[in-house]
Amino acid sequence: MTLPPSVGPNLKVLPRACQRAEADANTCPDSSRVGTAIIDSPLQATPVQGPVYLAFNSDASLPGLIVKLPPPVDLRVDGLIAATPGGLRNTFDGNPDLPLRSFTLRFDGGASGPIELSKDLCAASTDTRISVKLTAHSGKVSQFKQELATPGCDPIARVSVKKRKRSFTLAAVLTAARRGPDLTGVRVGLPKALKRGRLRARLLIDGKKSKAARARRAISPKLGGGARRVKIVWKGLKRVKGKKLARTVVVPIAMTDKRGKVTTLRVRVRRG
Repeated sequence: MTLPPSVGPNLKVLPRACQRAEADANTCPDSSRVGTAIIDSPLQATPVQGPVYLAFNSDASLPGLIVKLPPPVDLRVDGLIAATPGGLRNTFDGNPDLPLRSFTLRFDGGASGPIELSKDLCAASTDTRISVKLTAHSGKVSQFKQELATPGCDPIARVSVKKRKRSFTLAAVLTAARRGPDLTGVRVGLPKALKRGRLRARLLIDGKKSKAARARRAISPKLGGGARRVKIVWKGLKRVKGKKLARTVVVPIAMTDKRGKVTTLRVRVRRG
């Protein structure tokens, strides 16, 4: 498995790696443990899990991984790590002929975890593709790319406020997180110095026109089972009498996704 370039080794944990003599003797200390492995096999009634150690288990300059599974499996599996132009590659070679439903490798997180990010995974420009090559004992080979899931990313909002003769137009584009959950609810409010006119807001939900209800200070369209992108264009807005419209206005926004998480923003917009 080759990780994308945005995910790399955490060099600060290298001093914790199990030394070669300890790796050869199967005596890696707890300080070199960096995660947990879980194997689900039809030969076992329940999944079996064991520790994962960062260890110098070969002549390579980078340490590899040692997975130790307790009885009744009683198995050690070694992984080799290599830095490639395409990203950090981890190879488990020469595995025993054991039928598996799944193999889960779970690394510890935080500052002491074995991997770290070099880019924001939520950014649209970040490459998050994992290259995978699976070889069966029969010789059959399967190769594919898998997108790295990013369920922790929050939805984003882009807003503009522009003057058109004596009125103003507010445009907002609300987008679900990259490969994250759909939006189940959105709310866009007006800046304090603006009020609605005679026109209803125009609404596009995932590119399809939808009828927007009349709103006074905020619009909250119904999204049905969820949406990836909501565009709101509210024309004919008027300045509230007696209130000065600053050059930079604040637009309150709330977005709820299928996690149940509410992302609340106060977007500062320099009006056009």
